[in-house]
Amino acid sequence: MTKTEWDGRNKFYVKKIRLKNALIGLIILLLLATFIAVPLAIIYWPQTPPLPMGEKDRIECPLSVPGNITECENRGCIWSEASAAPNCYMPKNIRRFNVTKTTDLPDGFKITLTYTGLQDVYSPSLPTVVFEVDYLNDNVVRFTFQDEAKQRYKVPVESEEFNVPQLRRKGNKNRMYEVVVGDYENSSFSFKIQRKNSTILWDTTIGGFVFEEQFLQIATYLPSENIYGFGENPHQSFRHDLNYQTWPLFARDEPPSDGNKNLYGVHPFYTCLENAEGKSHGVLLLNSNAMEYTLLPFPGLSYRTIGGILDFFMFIGDSPEHVIQLYTELIGRPMIPPYWALGFQLSRYGYENITNLQKAVERTRNAHIPLDVQYVDIDHMEDNKVFTVDSERFPDLDSYVQQEQKNGLRWIIILDPALLANDSNYSPYTSGLKNDKNVYITWPADVPLDSRKNPEDDGLDLTKDIIFGKVWPIGPVAFPDFLKPTTKQWWEEQIVKYRNKTEAVKFDGLWIDMNEPANFGTNREEPWYCSGKCWSLHCPYNEYDNPPYATGRKPVEEREHSNSLPDEKISNETTGTGYSDSPPDEKIANETTGTGYSDSPPDEKIANKTTGTEYSDSPPDEKIANKTRRQGDSASSSQFVEGN
Repeated sequence: MTKTEWDGRNKFYVKKIRLKNALIGLIILLLLATFIAVPLAIIYWPQTPPLPMGEKDRIECPLSVPGNITECENRGCIWSEASAAPNCYMPKNIRRFNVTKTTDLPDGFKITLTYTGLQDVYSPSLPTVVFEVDYLNDNVVRFTFQDEAKQRYKVPVESEEFNVPQLRRKGNKNRMYEVVVGDYENSSFSFKIQRKNSTILWDTTIGGFVFEEQFLQIATYLPSENIYGFGENPHQSFRHDLNYQTWPLFARDEPPSDGNKNLYGVHPFYTCLENAEGKSHGVLLLNSNAMEYTLLPFPGLSYRTIGGILDFFMFIGDSPEHVIQLYTELIGRPMIPPYWALGFQLSRYGYENITNLQKAVERTRNAHIPLDVQYVDIDHMEDNKVFTVDSERFPDLDSYVQQEQKNGLRWIIILDPALLANDSNYSPYTSGLKNDKNVYITWPADVPLDSRKNPEDDGLDLTKDIIFGKVWPIGPVAFPDFLKPTTKQWWEEQIVKYRNKTEAVKFDGLWIDMNEPANFGTNREEPWYCSGKCWSLHCPYNEYDNPPYATGRKPVEEREHSNSLPDEKISNETTGTGYSDSPPDEKIANETTGTGYSDSPPDEKIANKTTGTEYSDSPPDEKIANKTRRQGDSASSSQFVEGN
């Protein structure tokens, strides 16, 4: 190598080293800047300060007039302004109930609580409440608060749908939990449920327990912030926000959107992931009244409901999966749907005619998009009447469907539980009145005729005391009352009868729609479905439809608790379920909706009741029940009528 070559190579390496050193220096400067800038950003960047400890577990005392200190104090609550917590809240250690009696039971115990006479919050307090603990088995404990003097409304599911006897058979001699009652001699009544010698799962020392005629509240501390479940509400994440978020639970025909809204179904069940090892538990509140839940930063949880009883099931498991296994052992296991139901599906309203429907199917295929299931909405029906086909706009629909079924395409039709009532030639409706049976929701006998505000329609038979409503058909409709056993059988017969008709769609599944339950324009003088004034269902005033507390159906700043205001009627929000504590056949609110299933836990399903099925073990050809899929409370769930 010559000297010139050596000098050239040396200069090259010198430049390379200098460049490398410069890059290293730049990286060091960037790292130093980062280490300096990040802490400064954390210090000076605007952020919400953490709540003081005393503001993390406030149980809100909602006011009819926000900011009214006098009202707050008159309700027996405390006023103390806070930046991100309720200003008006309930005191912790207030003695609202005294323990007057304790009784041991074979599988638990019960405690009699007597009201101390403190200021009522929203309605008269019950004088005596019974707290009962039932050790169902080693993993499941049930605890209830009930009126000692009278029977209050309970969700009517346990005798048929809930499998409590099977849970008991597993035994409770090696319980994973223990229930500990607090020192009620020197403090207010409280209790804790904890894993044996371990994590506390429920702790009501947070305060806020109220049991009034139409305002029931209970709260608890939680073992972790990992809370999942509840619904149906729109959330931004699976794990819930615990910053004093209040969510309403009340079934309504409401599509998902932003805001703390109550949507189609109600599932008052949550799970809590307790620690990194995966230990978990779940809690079900079995109550079908309008309710709300609030998550607190501590962390904590409060429930409010406006009727019935407080009936809780706690499932203590080894993992989240184990908790769900315990839960479904009580409410019923989900049925595995047919394989085709897991495929690609196409659905919309507005095909308008069979030509557009056929073009949609062909376009999908031509674009090489998989298509396993095709839906048809109410526009395929004659005047939106269930169990009919519009022969003018959808001629030979049955032939087209059968042709496509040979090609492997499955078909699902929509089914709405509302029948046009002013057409004497509409046999699905008239069949429900034959042989002195009335399968429809009816007015209680004590509601005067002039209070029913029936539609002025010569085609209606007003002698059957039917409550008429308005949904998709062109005239007044009657709603099947699925609490009646005869209705279940009749509805199943209508489905089978329709599918066996020559001109009917030989559907593979049913799209169960409008099962919240839902009614259009309730209590409105000018409902949206007409121009100007026209008839709509009006619910007469009663204490259950006009509760003193409105729950989270409305934001707190919009609540008005006067019974004289029509906007506060529960039936405005939807045609609600049963709010009263009297038997189902004695109350208007229960009869107004005709179901009461959509506010109950997942196993008490509109889908079950709409098809009239019982899910028995009888041969497959004897029941639709054995060929259908169980569905929960959704606006458009489906059932499948063949199990292949």
